[in-house]
Order: sequence, then structure tokens, then C-alpha cells
Amino acid sequence: MLKHISGDTGLLGLLGHGTNYSLSPAIHNCAINYLHLNQVYVNFQITEDKVADFFSVLWHLGTIGFNVTKPYKNLAATLCEHPTLPSINTVSRTSTGWKGHSTDGPGFVRSLQRIHGEPEAIEHLVFFGTGGAAQSIAHHFSQNFLNIKSMHFVRRSKKNDHAIKNFVRRDIKTFFADWNSTDFTDLLNDVNSPNTLMIQAASAPANGSDMREFIAPFASFVGIFADLIYDHPSALYFDALNRGLKCQDGLAMLIEQARLSQEIWWGRSAPYNELARAIKNTGQLFGKFSTE
Repeated sequence: MLKHISGDTGLLGLLGHGTNYSLSPAIHNCAINYLHLNQVYVNFQITEDKVADFFSVLWHLGTIGFNVTKPYKNLAATLCEHPTLPSINTVSRTSTGWKGHSTDGPGFVRSLQRIHGEPEAIEHLVFFGTGGAAQSIAHHFSQNFLNIKSMHFVRRSKKNDHAIKNFVRRDIKTFFADWNSTDFTDLLNDVNSPNTLMIQAASAPANGSDMREFIAPFASFVGIFADLIYDHPSALYFDALNRGLKCQDGLAMLIEQARLSQEIWWGRSAPYNELARAIKNTGQLFGKFSTE
């Protein structure tokens, strides 16, 4: 808990909409206290038409940076200097303007190393969803992991197909499948191996669908499974957990993303276990999921 707010206390926060549930304030205020910084991190609920003004106001307030979450990750990328990323979740101050960063990919890889010590051995990626998180992770693997042979995307909409094709390395075979168990079964038959990483990056579980329709074909999966939803993971996550597969929910990624943001802003971060304890102390997860 921040003990004292003074006239020169710095302001950071999370830009988003409909994110009152976010664990980010608990995580970053824990880090602020651990690192003895005179700053405070809050939740900013902004409508889309005010996002550009928000960037301007925080610049004039002298803010060193902030985070961005749904639904503004793509919009925020366009408001930073020299935009090169399709989606960002962290913004930092430079001498001339805002710089956008994505900690999705690097944060995910850090979290993956907690359950799989050699992510460079992964050959095939299977994604549920093609939104900002899926794109950022796919982009990171495409740019940094030369062993990737194929990427497969199971999605409801084709609207992001073109953007993904544009940034995935040309030597990586890229496939798209409709959101149904038949197409998923065919996909899995082609890439099911211990070196296949499946990432549940869709919002379906958070919106009331546990993705149970994919359980039957998923029962044969032998690779690594990660669900990016930390408070409502899919039925696939629980099946992977029960079968003893290497798997994780989204908490480890959330913590490692936060630590990367802290390193961007402050050049250092709080330890993983300190931030995991801060999450537990919020009581928001009701003991259902593990941060270990």
C-alpha cells in the first residue's frame, strides 16, 4: 500500500475500457512500494473518442509511461512516435514523444520458460483467436524463433488474416481455420507433437463460452498448452491440467508482462514472487488458480 502521496508523486496507470477488474494496479503499486518509488498506478477508464486527448494530457503531466489494454491496443500504437507494431500494451516517455512497446510476446516467452525450459525447440504454433495478444505473440515468435515451421489460427472472423500474413516470416507456413471442431481436428492431425505449442488467446471463455466443443479432438493433443485468460480459463486448460500436459493459465504471463513494463519505465522490476503475492492478496481469484 502506498504510504504517502506528495505534490511530486508521479502518475502511471492502465488505459482501457471496462477494465475495473484489472489486477494491474495491485501489481504495479506493489512494485512501486518494493522499489521505494514516489509514484502511484491507477486505472483509467476512457472512451475511444478521448484516447488521443489522454495521450496529450499525460504527456503534459510529465508521466513516464502507462499501460494499454482492450480495446485500445491497436489505436494506441498509431498515437506513438514512429509506430512499427500493430498492437502495443506499454507506452514510455522519450525526449521527443511517446514510444510504444508490446510486452505480450517477450512476457509470454518468459512465462513459458517456467513450464518449458526450451521454447526455442517449438516448431508449430496453434492459436485460438487473432486479436492483439495473438498477433503480438505470433509476431514475437516469427521475429525471434528460427525453428518455427508453421502457425495455425482458429478464428471466428477473417478480419485480421491479412495483417497476420504481412508480418509472419515468409518461410513459416501460415494457415487459418474456421471456429469449429471439424477444422480444428484436421489442423491438429497435421501438427500434433510434443513440439507444438497451443495458445488460447480468444475472449470466448471470458464471454461465457468455455470452448467445450473442442474437447473431443483436443483429447489427443500431446504438446504444450497455454490459456491467456487467467480468471476464466477454457475447458481445454482444465483438460490439459488433468492429463498432466505442460500447461499454464494467464497469470504467469500477466506477471512477466508487468515486470517487462517496469523494466522499460524504471530499468528494474519487482521479483516475480512479490507480484504473485500481491495478486493473491487482492482476493479476486478466490484461490482457484495458481501463480506458482
